[in-house]
Amino acid sequence: MLSFESDYNNGAHPLILRKLVETNDLQSLTYGFDQWSESAREKIRIATECPHASVFFLTGGTQTNMTVIDGSEVTLPWLSQHCDVFYIGGTKVGALCGEAVVFPRGNAPKHFFNIIKRHGALSAKGRTIGIQFDTLFTDNLYFNIAKHAITMAMRLKKTLQNKGYKFFIDSPTNQQFVVLPNDKIEQLSQKVEFTIWEPFDEKSKVCRFVTSWATTEEQMKELEMWV
Repeated sequence: MLSFESDYNNGAHPLILRKLVETNDLQSLTYGFDQWSESAREKIRIATECPHASVFFLTGGTQTNMTVIDGSEVTLPWLSQHCDVFYIGGTKVGALCGEAVVFPRGNAPKHFFNIIKRHGALSAKGRTIGIQFDTLFTDNLYFNIAKHAITMAMRLKKTLQNKGYKFFIDSPTNQQFVVLPNDKIEQLSQKVEFTIWEPFDEKSKVCRFVTSWATTEEQMKELEMWV
């Protein structure tokens, strides 16, 4: 069964696994104060061109959303600072777990580290996240594998266009939303995993296909044969 259901249903990128194994016997500080987490923070500052950014590593996306929202609610009623923030996801680009929260101006909400801990988003073995992000931001790995996912998505998009299917939206991302007839959905579901997004009309539905860093040429060829 082919899977184009999500972009985090694979394990970890081989280079990440290799780095985790290579560093396994080394001791370090905990809770994200280890040398790999510090290295990852500096690499993220360089990659985002935010030299003064505050970078925090959290366990996952759901915890990140809850933590940042709570942190903003603590700060904003007093309007004491403007906290620009963005996330860098890990699981969708080859990591096993983890999310980087970046405050580009370096003005994270006060006691944000404590807020992370209160939401259960702080890993005691923070190195496991730090090592992964340190690897992702070494030798452009993050950007290269993200580019691969987009390249595969554009190939999928072209294939579907050539077969006469229309798209619900024109997506430039690794997620493609195509309108498929109900009978085609039933047929394709026997061979391919994808998401039925919503009804389009009585005879068709909007379906989502997602490529990832791990999508292979062989998988694409097989999908093209079935769609």
